[in-house]
Amino acid sequence: MASLSHLVFCFSFLFCLKNAFFVLGFHSNSVFFPVSKDAATLQYVASISHGTPPAPTNLVVDLGGPFVWMDCDSGPVSSSKKLISSCSVNCSRAKFHDLESRGEKGCNFNTNCNVLPYNGVTGLTAEGKLVEDILAVDSVDRLQVGQVKAVDHFLFACAPTFLLQGLARGAKGILGLGKASISLPWQLSSSIGHSQKFTLCLSSSNGVVSTGNGDPIFGTKITRSLLYTPLVTKKNDYFINVQSIKINGKRLAIDKSMLLGDEEGKSGTKLSTVLPYTTMESSIYAIFSKAYVRAAESMNMTRVVAVSPFELCFNSQEGVAPEIDLILQSEMVKWKINGRNSMVKVSNEVMCLGILDGGLEQSSSIVIDNNVIRTATFAELSQDVVSVQSTDGTSPGPVVSVPKFLFSCGATFMVEGLANGVTGMAGLGRHQISIPSLFSAAFSFDRKFAICLTSSAKSKGVIFFGNGPYIFHPNIDVSKDLIYTPLILNPVSTDAIYYEGSPSTEYFVQVKSIKINGKTVPFEFYHLLSIDDQGNGGTKISTVNPYILLETSIYNAVIKAFVQEINANVSQVAAVSPFGACFSSNNIGKTRAGPAVPPIDLVLQSELVYWRIWGANSMVQVNENVLCLGVVDGGLNPRTSIVIGGHQLEDNLIQIDQATSRLGFSSSLLLKQTTCSNFNFTSIA
Repeated sequence: MASLSHLVFCFSFLFCLKNAFFVLGFHSNSVFFPVSKDAATLQYVASISHGTPPAPTNLVVDLGGPFVWMDCDSGPVSSSKKLISSCSVNCSRAKFHDLESRGEKGCNFNTNCNVLPYNGVTGLTAEGKLVEDILAVDSVDRLQVGQVKAVDHFLFACAPTFLLQGLARGAKGILGLGKASISLPWQLSSSIGHSQKFTLCLSSSNGVVSTGNGDPIFGTKITRSLLYTPLVTKKNDYFINVQSIKINGKRLAIDKSMLLGDEEGKSGTKLSTVLPYTTMESSIYAIFSKAYVRAAESMNMTRVVAVSPFELCFNSQEGVAPEIDLILQSEMVKWKINGRNSMVKVSNEVMCLGILDGGLEQSSSIVIDNNVIRTATFAELSQDVVSVQSTDGTSPGPVVSVPKFLFSCGATFMVEGLANGVTGMAGLGRHQISIPSLFSAAFSFDRKFAICLTSSAKSKGVIFFGNGPYIFHPNIDVSKDLIYTPLILNPVSTDAIYYEGSPSTEYFVQVKSIKINGKTVPFEFYHLLSIDDQGNGGTKISTVNPYILLETSIYNAVIKAFVQEINANVSQVAAVSPFGACFSSNNIGKTRAGPAVPPIDLVLQSELVYWRIWGANSMVQVNENVLCLGVVDGGLNPRTSIVIGGHQLEDNLIQIDQATSRLGFSSSLLLKQTTCSNFNFTSIA
């Protein structure tokens, strides 16, 4: 597999488009955007002007980017920028090419269109909002040069600031040129009405991105001298079919199938503007580098010590380099790469081959999520030995190992938002390579686990994999008193990135109603308690969210009912964010299960089966004199109506049985005179 970036100097793209955007009242042969090269990152940065009043913004050019995105919070405020509804045709068009993911299949006219901006430099993805605004472009035709025109209704995404990580200094986003219906070339071709192609011309100092006919910019002599080869588009990227590679006219013995790749985008030759240098799959690079060294020796080039990241470096005083040919659809059509594009001058004495070993072709890549900050990216699947403590349910046993434990190695930026010292996430969800599934397969026990979270930062909770018992001091087997309710499968994934048809890996239960002090809380939209066919609604259990989240109408009803039911002698005080109902603790008594406040019941499959939340799990001590109800407004139209958070799970043992799709829960262990920190971690069986 090869990826070309350093080798690219000037190339033109032709693509077929369906006229899907409003055509403006002016036409031009082309529009252009100036491009400069950032010396620190070697990224190519284009400048665009948008908004009211017009404001310049620098964006990193990504040839495979599906659309334009930028950090809208750090720049000037535009009075003409508008959010796009999730029911908009443009929203559907944007999601169609969104990294093979799909957003909600249904829509609500009151909700905004969420898309997934992608940072092609770091591989980072995050949730953003699709917007439209005015784009100012420099148009060019045979009669007028440099006329500034306005393109109304230009679509782009507003992304969170942290997505700028890895981009050139001063860059505020990505200029996506990929084969997607809202990429820059697609939109401008449809809106302005010029020819359906774009040209990218890069150099070591400046360059240009031009859409439409390039003749007025580059001149007919250059544009008519271009060689042409078919483009192959895979996802949003552009590939070319390289049949073979020659060095100084000699063909290399490289398997043709590795050069051509497959329909899934594996192998093949991709064009990239975010990689500073060309990379080759290791087996291709081994053949290529050996042949290149032989050719260099035949030209009396003196090899010198390599300079990172390059592997082949030579004395630059000799001023020559082997010629590289990429043979395309025939021997007559080839992309000739001379020393100017193949070599990098790293000092006055040394030049290096700007082609790198890209590593072995990876057979498996997966999407990894940081659910704390709702960020996802792609990572390669790895395996290693994992050692874990065994137990008989009463105390630790011998350490046992899993020799081929599967996991992924994520980039460092994926730990953003995680607790200090944490280096990743332990996935316990419904997935074939989650920890419960892997341990079940390795040790031949049931696909079952139990989790017991401690309420103290100074003590440890515990996760059990496999069957019980779960015995806590003083010799209490919590597994004997569990209450059970079915787990509900959400048919639509709730991940930030997912493939269409994938179900959610999270755990949902069916809450039929909510009671406070034994009284049913009335609220208007009971359908929110069920999961619809678009995957919206329902109740899930989360260890990532610190407190229970409720859809706004449910939240308002719960807050109102709780205030009505709390002791009349308890004074309500000013709310402390993120909570909406706070009280003076002076007149709130104490019980074994925490503050003496009205209990909250989540009624499950019947009136006889409910999850009771006592004061220790419903109230949060925000300071010495104030207790707040640990319930947070989840907003209008959230993906999930009720999210049971970590505070509500503390000192409760919950058992997830994946095989029977059943949840067992204990309610508060404080009533049993024990806690989740009371497992015997010290005695060795």
